[in-house]
Amino acid sequence: MKKYQGIIPPMITPLLSTTQLDIKGLENTINRMIKAGIHGLFILGTTGEAPNLSHRLRKELIKATQQIVKNRLPILVGITDTSIEEIIELAHFAQQHGATALVIAPPFYAPIQQAELLEWLKLLIPQLPLPVMLYNMPSHTKIQIAVDTVQKMAAYKKVIGVKDSSGDMTYFNMLLGTIERPDFSFFTGPEILLADTIGTGGDGGVAGGANLYPQLFVAQYEAAKNGDTDLVKTYQAIIRVIHQRLYGLGSGGSGFLKSLKAAMAIKGICQNILLPPYFPFDADMIEKVEIVIRELEAEYAILQD
Repeated sequence: MKKYQGIIPPMITPLLSTTQLDIKGLENTINRMIKAGIHGLFILGTTGEAPNLSHRLRKELIKATQQIVKNRLPILVGITDTSIEEIIELAHFAQQHGATALVIAPPFYAPIQQAELLEWLKLLIPQLPLPVMLYNMPSHTKIQIAVDTVQKMAAYKKVIGVKDSSGDMTYFNMLLGTIERPDFSFFTGPEILLADTIGTGGDGGVAGGANLYPQLFVAQYEAAKNGDTDLVKTYQAIIRVIHQRLYGLGSGGSGFLKSLKAAMAIKGICQNILLPPYFPFDADMIEKVEIVIRELEAEYAILQD
């Protein structure tokens, strides 16, 4: 079974309105990232606002993404939901429209125990038509997928990896030291941990910032894989600056996404439209984003298209 490695961005969902996809923006987003050398796409994740999308829009995004990608790279589709019936239905739709693998986080509404999560996964996984990557996102699901639970699910050949967005490198290293399958992939979500992830034996990053600056994250991954520590430090410093000066403009959990979509709109990639309960920055904040983008791209050549 294929082992996933590299930079697999959690793609934003370009919109023309809260009910309509931005197909041109989707083409721009995907083609920029492919040109920069990304290794796959993860759609319908947190950065893609998946829980806020209607099931109609989720299906439209799956179909449109495959039509644009045209088998140039793997497509991983997020199928997280609170209903097993909806999860299975979307999984089969994704399979029918070119998905390569599925990504599933724990159900995010009902408070559950670890034993219940394990039984839920054991019930669900055999009913899914494609390989599955587990998605550990405790800040959004109220439960961490315990190392022991990941290990038990790794006994299923259909479970091919884990994406850890906890930001806890101790947890991530425990996963690396526990699961011994050569085809099992280990990814982290927080982009500031990409260098640490590769350095400790992980396989790559699901970095939201790669929607905006894919070339930076591909270069960071390649430098880390090649053992070029000086270059790794250089790129890591740029990523930290982006976090501080761009993502830091917003507050709360939506600040990252508001900054990201505003920046992409300023660069002419897609529209600056988010799905409620998220709302775009106002004109004053957009002006601040534009200033930061201009300064960053003047300061760091790698950020220039």
